[in-house]
Amino acid sequence: MNTELFYYGLLQLGLSILLSVFVLYFTFSRVTRFFKRKHNFTFDNVAFAIFISGVIFSVGYLFEGINQPILMVIRFLKADPHFKGAVFFEAGKYVGLFLVIGLVFALSVSAIAVYFFTILTRLIDEFEELKNGNVAVGIILAAVIITVSFICRDSLVSILEAFIPYPASPNIQ
Repeated sequence: MNTELFYYGLLQLGLSILLSVFVLYFTFSRVTRFFKRKHNFTFDNVAFAIFISGVIFSVGYLFEGINQPILMVIRFLKADPHFKGAVFFEAGKYVGLFLVIGLVFALSVSAIAVYFFTILTRLIDEFEELKNGNVAVGIILAAVIITVSFICRDSLVSILEAFIPYPASPNIQ
């Protein structure tokens, strides 16, 4: 049995559970607070719940792309002799950085998708329809947010990979 690979798997599992629960709760609490304050939504509104579910799914899907860059950072730091005693501290800095970038990216993607979609559909006031409990509008907005997140996920991974401290390669001349 490859014990190092086993421990990486356990580490990935633990990080995935902790980070995903934190990020999804943070997303849920901030987005619902924003819309309750701005548009006076209530929790018994099914259309609003569908919309929020789309946002949460979108954020979760985008955050799924963060796992591999985090594991790559941990492997590279562990292999680098400069970080032998401080691997967890250095890895923690990268995890925090990736968490912030991922959260800002995910919430921005959702906000931009909804913003552009509402501009293109001038005849419908989506947020008024959500407030009135129009489930169809909630489903459509959720589908737009989810679809845009599918399309943008690789961009997030590319952005995060730019921060990975790849080992220096020898100059070949």
